[in-house]
Amino acid sequence: MTTPTRRRKRLVIALSIVLAVLVLLGLLVTLGQRYLIYFPDRSDPGSINGLIAGGKDVEFTTEDGLTLHTWLVEPTTGDKHIVVLFLPGNAGNRAIRLPGATAMAGLGYTVLMLEYRGYGGNPGKPSEEGLAKDARAAVTYLRGIGFAADRT
Repeated sequence: MTTPTRRRKRLVIALSIVLAVLVLLGLLVTLGQRYLIYFPDRSDPGSINGLIAGGKDVEFTTEDGLTLHTWLVEPTTGDKHIVVLFLPGNAGNRAIRLPGATAMAGLGYTVLMLEYRGYGGNPGKPSEEGLAKDARAAVTYLRGIGFAADRT
């Protein structure tokens, strides 16, 4: 038979273990959240030259000084003088998205395949703030080559 003191002691030990596990899990999630959110393929897919007609390598610099390398795909039929700023999803790099860009170019659109910081051989680490800077830099680049906001 267990005494009330022994039961209380076991309860305190069990609650302490549960609390310690919860604290440890919380710490792991907090410290590792970037790895739970972003899944970059850091490998450089290289040049677009030779992969598709009308593709060219481009680079531009973000407001925090990172030079991003990416691809611009020119339209292959009936240029609509509209650019698609292709903002990729979370995983992979621009090479796996080339079929989509090729399809859009076939419809007459120019396509800028943005490659974020930390992806596809680009410097830096992905973050929400950093990805927004990358997108702004891409828009600035497009303005510089003649695509106004109403044509993007």
